[in-house]
Amino acid sequence: MKKPKRYMYTVQVTEDYLFDAEDENTAMQVAGLIQAVNDPELAKEIVENNNGFVQVDIVETIEEEE
Repeated sequence: MKKPKRYMYTVQVTEDYLFDAEDENTAMQVAGLIQAVNDPELAKEIVENNNGFVQVDIVETIEEEE
């Protein structure tokens, strides 16, 4: 019986939150808030309140393992 080949399916999601802030400290506070809420809809609202937007990129790959 022939041994089946092994494959790996990988999904990578990149979430970019672009927003305005007065300085790096304020930006770090906004980023911390985005991380703390752990809710995509609420995070989007936080970013929009800071004149920004959210960009989500999804990359999917499938590879044959040697």
